[in-house]
Amino acid sequence: MNARKISLGILATAAMVGSVTVLAVTQFNPSARQKPGRLETAVMQRVKFWAIQRRASAPTVQLERTPENLRSGRSHFEEHCAVCHGLDGRGQSLIGRGLNPPVPDLASPSVQAWRDADLFWIIQNGIRFTGMPGFEDTHSDTETLQLVLYVREFARLSDQDRQALLEQAAENNQGHTHAPGEEH
Repeated sequence: MNARKISLGILATAAMVGSVTVLAVTQFNPSARQKPGRLETAVMQRVKFWAIQRRASAPTVQLERTPENLRSGRSHFEEHCAVCHGLDGRGQSLIGRGLNPPVPDLASPSVQAWRDADLFWIIQNGIRFTGMPGFEDTHSDTETLQLVLYVREFARLSDQDRQALLEQAAENNQGHTHAPGEEH
């Protein structure tokens, strides 16, 4: 009798899990064009925050905010990050606008609230299912910290500084732009 109840319980659980799986697979739209809902966004933001805070620890190297470190951070940013984040860090590049979840605005209070250790961890490890790659294999701790210092600069940019970066991006783009829905 007891074994029969256990077997029925296992069978019922398997049927429920199977039903939920079929429903999820048939209803889930994996398209990057499908924007996540507010609940999904809120839950995933909180989970991401907790997971990173739990894993991030202070880097072994510490750097001062010097012009040299900021120049190096900017150079690495322009080379590896601007393609998604845009030269002004707002995430409105051609590629950044197409990513889902959206590329974060690096000047936003939510990004600037991350600890340096958190930003360091994010740059080194990336964030799964977001398009953010990890750079641990290609960037030293010092280079990553220079990027962290540069990310902090986005909150300090004036509108004039931001406009200058956007103009630089337009020059670098050499006229290759797309309006929403425009093709080659």
